Amino acid sequence: MPATSPRITVTITDELSVALKRLSQLTRQSQSSLVGELLAQSLPVFERMVQLMEAVSAINEKVDKSAKSIREGMDAAHSQLEATLMGLEALLPEGGGATPRGGLLPASGVAPPPGAGQLGTYGETVRHGAAAPPVAVTTPMSNRGVRSSRRAQTQGNRGVKKVGEASEVGGGHGAV
Repeated sequence: MPATSPRITVTITDELSVALKRLSQLTRQSQSSLVGELLAQSLPVFERMVQLMEAVSAINEKVDKSAKSIREGMDAAHSQLEATLMGLEALLPEGGGATPRGGLLPASGVAPPPGAGQLGTYGETVRHGAAAPPVAVTTPMSNRGVRSSRRAQTQGNRGVKKVGEASEVGGGHGAV
């Protein structure tokens, strides 16, 4: 009579196979019944893992729904803002309109200077009437080839004079 229990095929390492065969011989149980008993003892762990994985899956679904809702809300707000700005632009007098940076000019048609009243990149106040130049951030220049004062002092014993020393040849004051 064939067994009614579900069957699976499991691939194991050589080490595990040797240990399982030896345990099977010592307990006089088949290898499949030993593995079945070990898995049955682990059933509470498997059930808890299933619960946790289902909870994670449910949370991921909620996050996806929330992200979609946020995207839709931001798209709607963006559309409303665009419509409002277009309506405001239509209300401006003939001299007004859009600036090159996308802002709106007041009725006078004269825009305040870019960054007026704001601080620049390094905290300096942006000058009125002048466009702030773009600030390029570069690495500091190298000091390659520059002699340190310590080196000049150590060479003083070898005939190199220090700044402010009297010249022994010629008797004048000066520096080399």
